Amino acid sequence: IGEYEFAQMLNEVLRGDRASELLDCAVVVARAINRHCVQGTYTGWPDGPLGIGNRQSDKKDTTFRGGALRRDLIDWFAPGKKYRTNMFVASSFRRAAAEKFECRAGASVDKDPVRWVFKFEHERCLHVNFLRPGAESTCTNELEFLLTPG
Repeated sequence: IGEYEFAQMLNEVLRGDRASELLDCAVVVARAINRHCVQGTYTGWPDGPLGIGNRQSDKKDTTFRGGALRRDLIDWFAPGKKYRTNMFVASSFRRAAAEKFECRAGASVDKDPVRWVFKFEHERCLHVNFLRPGAESTCTNELEFLLTPG
């Protein structure tokens, strides 16, 4: 819608967590997206460079996300620390896709580019959805996982 993606607007409402009709609608949409994505079995999993088709990735059982993070929060995100988020989080099977978002975010007075690395137990994660290129995802050349709000 305009210069904003639908996912960006949905996440903004979910992150804001302010009681309203808009939040009520966002929760219904989020639940519908999650329910649609988790039905059936995995059709894609990051099996590493030797994976075939929707299972080929840069590193086995690993996805990547790029962006920016406020400097005052960097120490909070320690390696190995578990956390929950109140928004959908997309991550790619390819480092290069994450790097594009790091570059787009760039550095500023209070933020630095950052790359998150997600490691999964092999095909045992129940809170991640593979987005099929051209089906659930409009990206036809990117393999990605969508982690659900939790």
